[in-house]
Amino acid sequence: MASKKERRQQKQQRRARKRKAQRAHPPSGEQILLKRAQKSEYLRGAQILVNSDDIEKMSDVILRFAEPLLKDPHGVISKNAIRFAIAVWNASLLPQDEQLKMLSTLIEMLPEDDQDGRRELVAGIHMLLARKQRYFADNTRVILDYQITEAPNKLNLNVISTLGKANPPAT
Repeated sequence: MASKKERRQQKQQRRARKRKAQRAHPPSGEQILLKRAQKSEYLRGAQILVNSDDIEKMSDVILRFAEPLLKDPHGVISKNAIRFAIAVWNASLLPQDEQLKMLSTLIEMLPEDDQDGRRELVAGIHMLLARKQRYFADNTRVILDYQITEAPNKLNLNVISTLGKANPPAT
């Protein structure tokens, strides 16, 4: 029979092996996002479909939507460009007055003395809103949460979204 000290050491060894295994196999972006959704008060009781064949993946939609922003001259995809595109996407689904408030909040994040940055941001917003209207007008799905993970030479985007609305919002 093992002594109390030996049992404690065995328990510590099991914990160490478990931590080592977790470091060796970090969770995927999808696993991180699903775990966060399960803990979310906002999504409590919601039915979550994972990669349904019937529904286009919103991660693919967002990456196509944000395509003009995604690659800098050096071929690097920016997490901030994806975050920005998601914010503009969601804002595009709001009524006009709320849309203006949300987009103004984005612009106000830049310092007042950075007029060039603000102009570029406004140009980016207008370009994305035009893309949304031209290519994605029928898609009224709201992005509820997302996870961006990095892999070698690649960013992966996982998204939780609504399934869409029967009647698109008035703009």
